[in-house]
Amino acid sequence: QKIPCENGFCVKKHLCEDEADGAARVPKDPYDLITLRLGDTDVCFDYMLVCCKNEKASEEVTTPASSEDIEVPPPSEVQCGKKNERGLVYDFQHNDTVAQFGQYPWMVSVRTTVQSKYLCGGALTHPNIVITTAHNVHGRANLIARMGEWDVSTTNEPLPHKDVAVADIFIHKKYKPRPIEHDIAILVLSDPVTYDQHIRPICLPQSTDRFEGVRCESTGWGTVGGVYANIMKRIIVPVLPQTRCSSLLGQAGLGEHFALPNQFLCAGGEKDVDMCNGDGGSPLVCPTADGSYKLAGIVSWGIGCGESQIPGVYTSVSNYASWIEEIVENLD
Repeated sequence: QKIPCENGFCVKKHLCEDEADGAARVPKDPYDLITLRLGDTDVCFDYMLVCCKNEKASEEVTTPASSEDIEVPPPSEVQCGKKNERGLVYDFQHNDTVAQFGQYPWMVSVRTTVQSKYLCGGALTHPNIVITTAHNVHGRANLIARMGEWDVSTTNEPLPHKDVAVADIFIHKKYKPRPIEHDIAILVLSDPVTYDQHIRPICLPQSTDRFEGVRCESTGWGTVGGVYANIMKRIIVPVLPQTRCSSLLGQAGLGEHFALPNQFLCAGGEKDVDMCNGDGGSPLVCPTADGSYKLAGIVSWGIGCGESQIPGVYTSVSNYASWIEEIVENLD
């Protein structure tokens, strides 16, 4: 049922072609940028809709664009670590804490098959491989990896997410839950996922890669103020030197002799800029010289959330590059 608005109808933002009003006109290509202003939600009562004054569009368009409408390169041509810098279709302006739709195409929501409940985050590195933290999936079975997710509260999105069952879980053989050590796991999917504009892999780092001093990005659906996020959130944080990590975490309560093991890295320490409960397994990705991103870390643990001078701790993926490579090769 069409919802009428002033001089038109409420339609999907990427389908409105308003030739009369240049300021409001949306390009025909659904993947050209469309600006979403917060005030736009009032007219149509849905942030996915816009008041379109083009009656032709409202009469002819009944469904959103799908992946079938988009020319997607074959998997062999897909490059890892290519972020959709401004997202696909929608752009939340002036809000750096919210990810755009499709902006981080490697982000995975790991879920239980029972009620499809969110469990943790993960990172897609191959068509059938997801990297996450061991503490979230140890002892678990019957899991699903959801790729292409953005807003967990709705399926009313430009491109659908894809669910693939987890066929096998590899926990690092030296993993210990207390004190936590070697907090990394590999999820092997039952079938390779088909890449799409909003589903693509992140590059794995080499064992020699270091990211100290680099401002990196982390995403997830964990808690914000004690409430789980519906729309994928993101933070931008600097990776700190290991000695600085040890010092800050020691001052935060772990003691003056605390030394953060090299299997971890830390990032952040800015007030209210942190990953939190529910973000375990979520990727920390860092830009490289060629513009692509590498998986530097996965959210592991922290002391509180978003406290000043208390950085978050991530499993350092560089330390496990050979382990990941060995498992992936043995699967072929």
